[in-house]
Amino acid sequence: MKQLCLLLCAASLTLAPRPARAADKLDFVRDIKPILESTCLSCHTAAKHEGGLVLASRADALKGGDQGAALVPGKPAESRLYTSTILPPKHDDIMPPKGVPLNKWQTERLRQWIEEGAAWPEGLTLATTRRVDFVKDIQPLLELNCVACHRDGHSKGGLRLDTRELAFQGGDGGAGIVPGRPKSSSVYTSTVLPKDDEKLMPPAKKGGPLPKDQIELLAGWIEQGAVWPDGLTLTPKKADEVAGS
Repeated sequence: MKQLCLLLCAASLTLAPRPARAADKLDFVRDIKPILESTCLSCHTAAKHEGGLVLASRADALKGGDQGAALVPGKPAESRLYTSTILPPKHDDIMPPKGVPLNKWQTERLRQWIEEGAAWPEGLTLATTRRVDFVKDIQPLLELNCVACHRDGHSKGGLRLDTRELAFQGGDGGAGIVPGRPKSSSVYTSTVLPKDDEKLMPPAKKGGPLPKDQIELLAGWIEQGAVWPDGLTLTPKKADEVAGS
């Protein structure tokens, strides 16, 4: 009887539902640094401190500017570094004030990071990085090199790149685009394969591999959050069409 009870207890523990796994804690260098460097540092460095605010270091962010602290660890609702990014698009105080507002993925990363305590590696100083613009930098790259083989009716490898939803979803090679994770995004990893690899995109016979600067743009775009404007559908283009756009 004792053995039976032990067996039943073991079975109940095995069959009991496991607690939900907590969300992975964010990594500053991987998840936050690219957002800050590409959308904030152009106006908030020691050389150009708009509103008296510098965001090059954690100490700078904690100190804040003319309106007080920009970063309050553990309290997103009190951190202007976050709250200023979720204001209505035409609000006078929205950040960044120019260009495309941060998307939900980016603002949620900021919120979660602050909520987790705003960890920032000691001694790490940020530097301004060019913000990759989808329409200017990525759309021409994809339309010229990728969309012809990856669109409605021509989804090679099960992959379509003509819409955001399908591009992110991916195909036979796995997820197409994972915001913040170039190395988990087949749309990027397929561009850095050896020239003789049959999985290289675009294939060598169709002009691959891409130039180094275009591959870096693609990686940077994904690192910064892979912002893709709502409702924008891509179509195949020729070189002269892209150049003339």
